[in-house]
Amino acid sequence: VRHEHLLPVEVMIEGSVRLRLTEVQERELFRVAQEALTNVVKHAQATQAKVRLKAMPTGITLVIEDDGVGFPTSAPLRADAFGTRGMRERVKLLGGEFTITSQEHRGTTVLVTIPRAAPVPNQAKRLRQDGQLVTESTDVA
Repeated sequence: VRHEHLLPVEVMIEGSVRLRLTEVQERELFRVAQEALTNVVKHAQATQAKVRLKAMPTGITLVIEDDGVGFPTSAPLRADAFGTRGMRERVKLLGGEFTITSQEHRGTTVLVTIPRAAPVPNQAKRLRQDGQLVTESTDVA
């Protein structure tokens, strides 16, 4: 992000490096962080951003913060807010929680927490290319 858009981004990783994420967790968390940083560049007018990933035995926390202009989070999500909807769906796919907090002139924080365990037994969830969340049964008849 810094090279293309001249936005300094501080990245911090905490926790055990031996606690590996699944391929799906890695991909979806990367996409959430990517979209959040894209939103910072497009909308926040920020001078810096921070990305923190904390790995614990029980779960993962991802935080993306900026020092931008912020926005009222009480307003309904705009119809064209596909990026925010996509982030929510990706976190839902992982069985986690997604929150955005923001204050005008004080920046925005995206907080994602996901469990380490599979969210739903006997079901697989995936995002289709069009961004729709699909649940498929994995039960054997």
